[in-house]
Amino acid sequence: MTNPRNVAAYILDAVGEEISSYRLQKLLYYADAWFLVANGERPLFAEAPIAYENGPLIYSVWKLHERQFKVAAANFAQHRAELSTEEMDVIDEVLRYYGRFSTKELVDRTHAEAPYKEAWAKHPHNTRMSISLMREFYSEQLVASDQHPAIRTLTRTYLPATEFIDLADEENGEPPAELVAAYRSRRGRSEA
Repeated sequence: MTNPRNVAAYILDAVGEEISSYRLQKLLYYADAWFLVANGERPLFAEAPIAYENGPLIYSVWKLHERQFKVAAANFAQHRAELSTEEMDVIDEVLRYYGRFSTKELVDRTHAEAPYKEAWAKHPHNTRMSISLMREFYSEQLVASDQHPAIRTLTRTYLPATEFIDLADEENGEPPAELVAAYRSRRGRSEA
């Protein structure tokens, strides 16, 4: 996993201009969420997003631009680091897709999505968002519509529990044994 400050530096370099701190936070969140879908196993960085009044927030990055409305690449110059090709591909696609939305639209989108709504409903302010819910929600978005970044996924596929139980082996009416074993294995380490 990479450091979220490295991802912030990459995003700001790619954008090439100052952006609002809200916009940076939403782009970080979406990069993390969609990397989780593409990778299937782990988020982009170890730090879980926090449900904050204005949407998901990556605290360690926020601390670097606290009380600043606009953020520039220079703010994160010391955090430039090499990212993997897979990380850059997902971040670039997130920027391509979400870059067309205004900052207000990004805030509204994150507020309307289940991972944020569930965390905020549990306890407003500073509640860690569920990585497993992020994986499930954005994986469903990948399948359910074409309104998402063009993310290529690895060979792993995550199914919501409701779809998983619908999979039945044609011969005996049971879910395929390999899927059952994988599901049970993941249940033991599902929340990050």
